[in-house]
Amino acid sequence: MNMHGFITPAHPTEERALTISERVRNLLYARRWFFLIVVLPTVLVGLYLYLYAANQYESEAHFLVHSAEKTQVPSAGASALSMLTGVGSGQNEAMSVADYLTSHDAVAKLRKEDALVERFQRPGVDVLSRLFGTNPTPERLLRYYQRQVKVKFETESGITTIKVHSFTPEDSYHIAQKLLQIGEERVNELNARSYHDQIANARRVLDEAEAALTANNAAMTPSATAAAISIRKPRALRSSASSPACPPNLPPHARSCRRWRA
Repeated sequence: MNMHGFITPAHPTEERALTISERVRNLLYARRWFFLIVVLPTVLVGLYLYLYAANQYESEAHFLVHSAEKTQVPSAGASALSMLTGVGSGQNEAMSVADYLTSHDAVAKLRKEDALVERFQRPGVDVLSRLFGTNPTPERLLRYYQRQVKVKFETESGITTIKVHSFTPEDSYHIAQKLLQIGEERVNELNARSYHDQIANARRVLDEAEAALTANNAAMTPSATAAAISIRKPRALRSSASSPACPPNLPPHARSCRRWRA
């Protein structure tokens, strides 16, 4: 095969060096989803926390609930609950108090007696942290309260921990102190209720015992009467009509001798 001329390879074009801005733009485009989902939200949250968010202060309190009587006999319901959960009456009261401190009743008490709404709406608090509305509904107030107040019960130690967040140190301290007071009142209420339940239970047991004793006495009375009637009385002695032969040593003045028998 005849070849006319020579085949020469084409000269490759020289690659142009990329500038720094072009490299950054290419990197952002290649990692665009990572920056949109991870980096950008993190930067925005950091800017909000360090530049815009209001300062919050935490107050922490602890309390321990002891049973008033260690040897008291619990009721049937409490005994079954203790067997299922493995806790005593003191821990049951502590868990009940912990639940009560985050309930509607506790929030309503704080709102009425401790100006809870005003404490969460202090001037200078940022929009995202403050409680909205001059007169919030109980449901909205409860949701905001449960975000700012945490009550945790430790099963192993029996200690209940209260953590309160607000926008001034004084508000956090006063809310925590008020929660301790409400918890103490709740414990006293539970103790009084348990005392009245035990008194009512003792009276019920006493009434049942008296009724059973009365029934037993009523059942035993007819039997005792019948037993008394059936007792045989001893008969009087009577003499026999026959006169057997007198013994030889009978005195001469005795006219006859008689044998006595029952």
